[in-house]
Amino acid sequence: MNTKNKAVELRTSKYTVDSGSLQKGEDFVKAFTLGFDVADSVALLRLDDLYIETFEIKDVKTLQGERTFSSLDPKIDR
Repeated sequence: MNTKNKAVELRTSKYTVDSGSLQKGEDFVKAFTLGFDVADSVALLRLDDLYIETFEIKDVKTLQGERTFSSLDPKIDR
């Protein structure tokens, strides 16, 4: 952990056997910072075909009045 830059730094060493270790480490740190439990984040290290996909919602429209109920249950509009 680089506290000056507020970043986690990962690198391989001469003892690194698996070429995908760096990517697995990055996936672990990303899962943990997204709020996953440590046990769930460790599962990413063990399973090769498990990955995390995220997306960001930037535009949220606030509904007011009767429109809020119709958005929750489309049958109310009828």
